[in-house]
Amino acid sequence: MSNYDFLLKYNPNNVLLIRDQPYLVEVWIYNQLAKFKPFNIPVYFIEELVIDEELHNWYISGSITLLNDYEIFERGALSQTYNNNNNSTHFDQIEAPFLFRSDARNKIAIRIKPIPSDNTILSDKQWQMSYDCVVFDIEDVDTKNPQKKLKKLNFIDERYQMFLERNIEWSSAVYNNGKGIPNSASNSDGSKAMASSEAIKSIISTASSNNSNPLGTKIKIGSSNGPSGLASPTNAIDNFSNNWDTGSSDSFVQYTSPATTNVIDDIEYVMGCIKASDGSPLFLRLDRYDNTAGKQFSLIPLSYYFNNAQKNQIERLTIQDAVDVLTAPPYLNRAPINYDSSDPSVVVNFESTIASRISNYEFVPMAVVDDFSLNNNILHNFDFSKGQFNIEFTANKITDVYNNIQKYTDNLFGYKNSKQLLMHINQTKQKGLSFSNKYIPKNFRPSGLAGVEMMSKFLLLNQAISFTCAGLTFRSPGNFIFIDRDTSTAEKNPFDDKALGQWMITKINHVFSKNYYINNVIGVKVDAFNNWWDVLDPETSSSSGSLISNY
Repeated sequence: MSNYDFLLKYNPNNVLLIRDQPYLVEVWIYNQLAKFKPFNIPVYFIEELVIDEELHNWYISGSITLLNDYEIFERGALSQTYNNNNNSTHFDQIEAPFLFRSDARNKIAIRIKPIPSDNTILSDKQWQMSYDCVVFDIEDVDTKNPQKKLKKLNFIDERYQMFLERNIEWSSAVYNNGKGIPNSASNSDGSKAMASSEAIKSIISTASSNNSNPLGTKIKIGSSNGPSGLASPTNAIDNFSNNWDTGSSDSFVQYTSPATTNVIDDIEYVMGCIKASDGSPLFLRLDRYDNTAGKQFSLIPLSYYFNNAQKNQIERLTIQDAVDVLTAPPYLNRAPINYDSSDPSVVVNFESTIASRISNYEFVPMAVVDDFSLNNNILHNFDFSKGQFNIEFTANKITDVYNNIQKYTDNLFGYKNSKQLLMHINQTKQKGLSFSNKYIPKNFRPSGLAGVEMMSKFLLLNQAISFTCAGLTFRSPGNFIFIDRDTSTAEKNPFDDKALGQWMITKINHVFSKNYYINNVIGVKVDAFNNWWDVLDPETSSSSGSLISNY
């Protein structure tokens, strides 16, 4: 019996073997033209497949480079048959499998998942990568050879492309179902407003219909039959998960989609008018795996990620520093190392002898320009109902941001040990000598909106690590990883306390080729394992007791 007999149930055109690990790699393209059918691209035609995922973008993008010798995709080929009876050769024409359109209607569906060699259950929610995309740009890669050709297709999520193209008739005054701001007069602007979280749903539902009506006939994207169902999509776009934060009680928006905007603009506008029910920033996300309900949108608060950091710590990666473990002092873990999920199909603290190794990395603190954006903010707004300007400072000071962030970081392993956030609030900021003025032309908005934006920046722009390693499909934005060293000890030093421990993946790049699969990973970390400084810089004194200028 062959070691690979377990692969016999799979189409060999869709099986890619990398480092003795087989992967199911299904890629289908379809131009939606009557003379063509969905075409399953064999893996040996794929020179490179790149998929980019980011925490702050709900959609993915990427590219696929295809072997296109003699322009075979649009030109077809000759099939040679040899007849032994009369020693003759017969040639049959194989029709061109594809014709590249010039608009964004070349569909491309992708599904990738490792194939276990035993009875191991791999959860689709963790391990599967499934995307519904369209090609937005086509490149003819220069090969210096007219016979050996490469065609590069740049793609993006199909929903994003559709939202980018569509201009909808939408207004909170029309679609709030009579539920404006509570206790507002019937003819006031408040009655025309709408809870921001519901507005996002309504805009997506409106854009998902064949007309500007959330209840209209729906456009379908993706199929319950997987990538092969490109020609017969079955899944609704306006599919929302239970993990949808309702927003704070004051997160309302009064908005009518202008004639000059598209749906992406509309969503971004409303996302700028909301904070989570607990006051933290929100992230709009989309599933990346197939399920019976189809891919679902989620609206997830920052606090959710931090609160679930331990159970979503998917992997322990080890930095290879060539130090002899036998001669090192006793080991100390700076992140949870023993955690068992109640679901055996859900992987926590996974370790691969090949993929969970970091041989090279780039590690940088928060940039000065980003630190400066975490500043005291004065919000200016004109209240049309009262005919007056408002100035809002409450909850928008940098000290307010610091105090609020501490509410959400208690479940981070390092912060629980040290109470040390990676933040410096110097005297210039504390004394209000440095501040930014911001005008927000919104009638309704949650309080402390600038502070919420700064909390998001504190996460996404904090100290970062970047590294390349052997690929794993379950690495995705929003998950945590434990970066460690076998020689991690209790000896206190600033580098280990900052660099080792729980990191949140914010951006990941999956690169598949015939011979390798790698990840380019960017992670952020907001805490240190031991306390090294006071976040609020103190005023210092000389030996004589006189105050030293400390800005």
